[in-house]
Amino acid sequence: MGSVAALGALLMFYHIGDRSHAFTLLLGAIAFGLVAACEIFFLRDVFVDSYPRMNTVFKFYFQAWAMLSIASGCGLFFILESFRPLETAVLAQRRLQRSVQVAWSVGLLLLLLASSAYPLLAPAARYARLDPQTQKYYLQRSNSLDGLTYLQTCQPPDCDYDARGDYAAIRWLNANVQGDPVIIEAIDKDYSSYGRISAFTGLPAPMGWVGHEYQWRVNWLNRGNDSAEFERRSADLDLIYTNTNAEVVLATMAHYQAQYLYVGPLEYQKYPNGHLQRFGDFMQVVYNANGVTIYKVR
Repeated sequence: MGSVAALGALLMFYHIGDRSHAFTLLLGAIAFGLVAACEIFFLRDVFVDSYPRMNTVFKFYFQAWAMLSIASGCGLFFILESFRPLETAVLAQRRLQRSVQVAWSVGLLLLLLASSAYPLLAPAARYARLDPQTQKYYLQRSNSLDGLTYLQTCQPPDCDYDARGDYAAIRWLNANVQGDPVIIEAIDKDYSSYGRISAFTGLPAPMGWVGHEYQWRVNWLNRGNDSAEFERRSADLDLIYTNTNAEVVLATMAHYQAQYLYVGPLEYQKYPNGHLQRFGDFMQVVYNANGVTIYKVR
């Protein structure tokens, strides 16, 4: 990869007078350089003890693939342009050009066939790794580009909770709440259904998935640094849902400039002893249906 990046850089300077060729080669050189760098360096983060290179490869390959996509499209155009017959060429030159064209075409076809294996085989391989219950759930789901559709039928045992009430509440929030006021919702571990309200409405929340927030907010070169804010936010969310003092709850919400409080099935699941109906005593109920209540600060 490093050699390809170096070759791309040299070719870029060789074609420096042709901006279109030079820029395409620059994109390719940087992309291959990023891939090569990931084989030598990694950024130390939360996964340093288990998957030290994961996030480095994950993040830098995103950029490399984008640049390679542009460079490969432009490069294919330049290659096809070079296939035009040379009007002044002698017979031997034309035969050589034809041989090169055939070699390029065969090579490109082989690469396309090889790359087509992924979209054809990867979905089936990924699906096979799912447990039978999850496979059954995906087969029963309606095909739609609407990312909310699955919530309409998402309920145990196929889902970790009954999400049908959330579906209607999210639709209501998207239709009736203007701007980007902060909303309070329960938060828990990564790759769970928690954090769904902020995700599906775009409304900001004090905190997202715990593990991801910890990766982003805490300085991993000094794990004690910045962790106080992370821990305080997590504790404040617990306080809002469990503290029976209305003034404390409202003051904590005001600290985050939160205007809305969401109480749905996951909130009841995480705080079973929180007496969550009490919020109606000191906040306005703006939505109440299908097991979901949304409160607004008066």
